[in-house]
Amino acid sequence: MRPTSAFRVCIRVPPTRPLRDVVATVQLAEQSGFSGAWFPDSPLNYREVWSNLGAVAVSTDSIEIGPTVTNPISRHPTVTASAARALAEAAPGRFILGYGSGDSAVGYDGMHPASASRVEAEVLALQRLLKGKSVKYGDFEASLHDADVDVPIFVAASGPKMLHGVGRMADAGIVTPGRLSEKLAMVAAGARASGRAPPPLFVYAMCAITDDVEATSRLLKPVALRLAQLEGREVFDQAGVAIEVPEHRAGAKGDVGHWRDAEQAARELDRLVSDEAALWVARTRAVVGDADEVIGRLNELRDEGAAGVTVSQLVGDGTPDALIRDMQGVLEALA
Repeated sequence: MRPTSAFRVCIRVPPTRPLRDVVATVQLAEQSGFSGAWFPDSPLNYREVWSNLGAVAVSTDSIEIGPTVTNPISRHPTVTASAARALAEAAPGRFILGYGSGDSAVGYDGMHPASASRVEAEVLALQRLLKGKSVKYGDFEASLHDADVDVPIFVAASGPKMLHGVGRMADAGIVTPGRLSEKLAMVAAGARASGRAPPPLFVYAMCAITDDVEATSRLLKPVALRLAQLEGREVFDQAGVAIEVPEHRAGAKGDVGHWRDAEQAARELDRLVSDEAALWVARTRAVVGDADEVIGRLNELRDEGAAGVTVSQLVGDGTPDALIRDMQGVLEALA
């Protein structure tokens, strides 16, 4: 795996616009000093991730790129391995493969997210395929012709099983903010059980530079609800803020992870997520505030043990050009 000693700040780039616009956004991020540009794989919400990554790979020079995250349900691992090999060759030394159980990419047509054991098994298969080794599928021995590429695999994790799995087999983990010391400990336990060094953890966080945190926090109501679905309502109960948690149905009505109009989504969630809960998320589980507060929050995450942070805009649609420009001074201060 490539060195991760320097704290890295990346940008989430949803392909919400035509491909040339997305390329321009990543070029802006590269020029602004971001370490990486990570692309969600959500085919019904965004344009196709591998097409965008290919265009970005040959249109940039230094910025790290990759899907964060794809999954073994909507994309067979042999297909993912082939695509990853092509990107690793097009962007040598700066492509990472983000992998996980699947969310909005699998929430329809009878598909369900992969179990932690399935994700782990497929990561091990991907590692073999990318090195030109064979993987057995039924009676068939699958292998990539002429493959031998270095592709770090970053695995998204929220629960204990997946976090332990990250320690056993991943090159890095991707987590949400909060309880970072607990998550690091679970990863370390998995690593010890496999006789390997603990891989680094990267934090995915919503981000906004604003002088009015209270007003901006309302836009985090969908984030608050998704956090409660992933990590449990208990985190909100312990903080003493009110939230109701319906069943999550990714890719369909009820998918609060991908919204087009953040203000409308916040209004629709008023009955489930209190303003106090949204403000608590802004203060503790996101990177929101004026420039100095954002710098302080990023430094806190680094001090807590994060290897880096990928920031995501609060608005649901459009490319994150405004956030990239807002963050330029922050990146200069962190350098």
